[in-house]
Amino acid sequence: MTPETLRVILDIFAYFLCLHITFCFLVMVAGRRVLHTYNAGVYENPQNMFQRASTFCTIAVIGIGPYLNKRFMKYSWIVRKTLMLSSIMILSLVYVMVYYIVKNILEMIFL
Repeated sequence: MTPETLRVILDIFAYFLCLHITFCFLVMVAGRRVLHTYNAGVYENPQNMFQRASTFCTIAVIGIGPYLNKRFMKYSWIVRKTLMLSSIMILSLVYVMVYYIVKNILEMIFL
């Protein structure tokens, strides 16, 4: 594997992680307006293979933002936003660590 190919793979992985953080922030800021779009792609009890695939892809791409929002709905508005912001900061740190771990592992294997 060439260094350019490895760089492209790492860029796609970084984009994927940034997409999760961005959607978490968007859920924090826009709330229900964004979650209506999310709920359009997720089936509660998928009955067939198409519904299962659609639900899996939506959850995989969008990430943890709607899950955190659902967990924090029992708190007041200001506490919910504070918890969401702190979760985004913690998630950002975790994703940076995961990125560098994956980067080092891929470099050890392929370069």
